[in-house]
Amino acid sequence: MLRCSHPGPDANGAYNKELLNGYLNSGAAQIPATSTVNIAQIPFSYYDLYVYFSSDQAGRTGIVTDGATTFSFTTIGLPSIIGANAVLVRTRDTGTGYSSANYALFQGISGGNKTITCSIPLFGGIAGFQIVPKTDPLPGAPISVQMEGGGGMFDLSWPVGLGTVLLEQSRDLISWTRVNPQPATNSTEISVIATKQFYRLSRP
Repeated sequence: MLRCSHPGPDANGAYNKELLNGYLNSGAAQIPATSTVNIAQIPFSYYDLYVYFSSDQAGRTGIVTDGATTFSFTTIGLPSIIGANAVLVRTRDTGTGYSSANYALFQGISGGNKTITCSIPLFGGIAGFQIVPKTDPLPGAPISVQMEGGGGMFDLSWPVGLGTVLLEQSRDLISWTRVNPQPATNSTEISVIATKQFYRLSRP
């Protein structure tokens, strides 16, 4: 949905007012009830995702999610675009604080496909998104090994904030297979075996 007129460029030469002026309208009595954007063939292995949302009225509560992290917010509405420059306010609220905002930042994520969803029950929706590539920390990420007390198991762990990773194993450093099941967190327990076994992290 677009409002009746275009606010034009910002005084600083940006077009953030135009960005926030239009949005995928959804909400009560609307079909669909949420606005959703499916992003495919993302060419970066590690990136930040900015999601902008808007509404024609201030004070409407909503949530925006990338499927892994959910932020709450309260819409700013027209006050965000009627000045010389757009007012951009980020939500950092992953609870129910519903801070006043018009964009969310999903940091340090990976994957070639991403779905973003915004729900503003009293009308509003996604105004746009931006993908910013980041230096992938995975190549330099260490895997720590620690033996458990009983001796039959050991713990593998690696830093948080790597995005989506796969834990793989190999006996010869040539052929690699995925560990099954895949760890749900940044650590897992592995059984001690009599032969050599190597482990690495990779991207899906």
